[in-house]
Amino acid sequence: MRKFLLIVPVLLAVAAFAGYQAGKRQAPLPTPVTGLPAPVVVAKPKPALPKPVTPQPPIGKQLSAAEAEQQLRDILSLPSPKLDRLYEVLAATSPGDLGNITRNLLLTPRGIPTYLVTNHLLSRWAESDPMAALQFAESLPERSQRSFAIAAAIGALARVDPAQAVTYAEKLTGEERQNAWSTLTRSLAESDPAGALAAIKQHLTPYEASRVYYSVISIWAARDPQAALIALQELPLNNQRDYVLANIFGRWAESDPQAALSRAMQLSDTSARKAAIRRVLGEMADQNAPQAAQTAMQFSGRLRDEALAGVMSSWAKHDLAAAMQWAQAATDENDRKTALRSIMPEWTRTDAQAALKYLADFPSSSLKLELTGSALSALSQSDPQAAVEWVQSLPAGTAKRNAISQILSRMSNQDPATAAQLLSTLPPGSSSSYHYQSVAQNLAAQDPEKALAWVQSLAPGNSQNEALRGALRAIAETDPAHAMEIASQVPPGRNRENTIQSVISTWGNQDLDSAVQWLKGVSDESLKLAASQSLSYQWSRESPADAVAFGATLPEGSKRNDFLSNVARQWAQNDATAALNWANTLTDPKLRESVIPSAVGAWASLSPVEAANYVATLPAGKAQDSAALQVISSWSREDPAGTAQWASAFPEGDLRVNALRQVASSWASADPNGALTWLGTLPSGKSRDTAFGSLVDNLSYNEPAIAAVAALNIGDENNRNQRLESIARNWLNMDEKSALTWLNQAPLPQDKKERILKSNESNR
Repeated sequence: MRKFLLIVPVLLAVAAFAGYQAGKRQAPLPTPVTGLPAPVVVAKPKPALPKPVTPQPPIGKQLSAAEAEQQLRDILSLPSPKLDRLYEVLAATSPGDLGNITRNLLLTPRGIPTYLVTNHLLSRWAESDPMAALQFAESLPERSQRSFAIAAAIGALARVDPAQAVTYAEKLTGEERQNAWSTLTRSLAESDPAGALAAIKQHLTPYEASRVYYSVISIWAARDPQAALIALQELPLNNQRDYVLANIFGRWAESDPQAALSRAMQLSDTSARKAAIRRVLGEMADQNAPQAAQTAMQFSGRLRDEALAGVMSSWAKHDLAAAMQWAQAATDENDRKTALRSIMPEWTRTDAQAALKYLADFPSSSLKLELTGSALSALSQSDPQAAVEWVQSLPAGTAKRNAISQILSRMSNQDPATAAQLLSTLPPGSSSSYHYQSVAQNLAAQDPEKALAWVQSLAPGNSQNEALRGALRAIAETDPAHAMEIASQVPPGRNRENTIQSVISTWGNQDLDSAVQWLKGVSDESLKLAASQSLSYQWSRESPADAVAFGATLPEGSKRNDFLSNVARQWAQNDATAALNWANTLTDPKLRESVIPSAVGAWASLSPVEAANYVATLPAGKAQDSAALQVISSWSREDPAGTAQWASAFPEGDLRVNALRQVASSWASADPNGALTWLGTLPSGKSRDTAFGSLVDNLSYNEPAIAAVAALNIGDENNRNQRLESIARNWLNMDEKSALTWLNQAPLPQDKKERILKSNESNR
């Protein structure tokens, strides 16, 4: 490639892109719209003729190791590898050759995504020779690749020898243990989900178990959703519960939608009940869409809107004409709007000309803007050129600017050269700088010199800067030294720092050793500081001691502290003891306050109880407070009850306030009633009020009835009344009848009630 050096001027201010105007201490810590267009008839489209496909010839013979390796390289090098062809090649490959082929592809990938080799080849090898595959996986030098390879091998081993797989996984620690058990439990669940849950309870800590048992329930739901539901009810709650529960009811509805709906409506938890009902109606729509739509209309508020939207979207995919006729015949205006929003994308994909004509005749309104955006998004997927022509015919304004933005988002991947031409015709500041970066990156992946020439043709400013970063990120994939040569010539300032960080990060992913060698040879301190920040992640995962030694050579200041904190975080994910032993040798107070919480936070993501016990041994101060909050953040997402017990013993003060706020927020999404019960046991004070406020804020949109009860426990009157007003407004949008019943007896001043009701009337 011709050396094309580009000097980018200093960043200039640009006009902001207009968005869519759419409608609507210290004591010790304890241990542990009207006027819709006239109805139109949508004709059922004729089935499109399939495009001719050139079939791949069947293999029809046993391949040699060299033939198999080359065919697998060819398949895996494609942007979208054809897995059916991959499995054909694997079927024609001798099991005895799989080991050497896997070794070669992982150790010399030459552009092949190694995760595909791990997922498809190494796991297949492990089925025939699990111990050899495991031994090879353990020898891989890169930590993340090694961890996923071990997990893939253990998953395969579990299918032939579950006991041995469990024994092996028990010996692992850190990220390797976490990934191995995740894969192992899924393999066990394929044949014996109840046994998989028993193994989890026997071998894993509650925190470790919380990360894997829901995947077992999801697999169980495919074979016996009712049994899976019973098992789910016996497990601790966390924030994955609603997703898994909806999956169970979706599976149940495939065979008996009425029974599934009846049971879903009996669920006591509001959030879980809504998720299950929406999923059942989605499955019901595939079988009997009119009945599903009628059922959705039996509900009220947001649940009615969400359920009807799902039904209409599904209906439009298999009978667009009937779905549109239903929408236009609907007597409730809000139902008509909901249906139109859901139908428009499929209508545009099926018959763009008719859909666009319908929109052209649509009354000007926020709904028209919304439907136009939805149609354009669908059209830019199926026919980008038609989308461009349509946008260019629109009058200038917000709708046109947003339409251009949607097209560019799609076209930058599919046809970056055309997207670049479109961007070049726009006035400066009329499109998001993100689009310049995305277009330049995709264009440079095809033709680096053409991309750099296009970047140079742009007006100086933020858009040009972002475009250069995008182009250099792509160039760094194949020629990182040249990309850095260009980046280094950007004038000093924040723009140069961002550009260098983008290039060095890509370089480190491709060839860490040469990137580190380049960094160590840099004499410009500002350049070295900028580049080091983005190399810390990869470097500390592979050689944390070397990264720490380099960090010690950096000049004192926040950037050095940030670099070493990033190193400590990654180091602790692999070896928390070593990382914290190093951190405790630091004498700079500000550096300790940054590094120790980072290391503890990484440790807490793997073993929060151990991390909490360690934090309790730290001397009181900022480092201990920050570390404690890191533990709270990780632990409360998986085990809010255990976290609450620890945090509740904190002395009154800022740490306790922040800790209880975080626990209440995390617990609210998993078990709001449980969180409410716990908060009721806390003594009065600022931390209790803050925690109740956090619970209310997290529940007022989806669980207003529980939020209303919680808000009454806030001691400060102004704080309490503000939360009650917010609940009332949200509840009125969801379910006006229930909200009005509550508001009539709510302990709010009469003038506030009248203001809420007046606002609700004006929003209708």
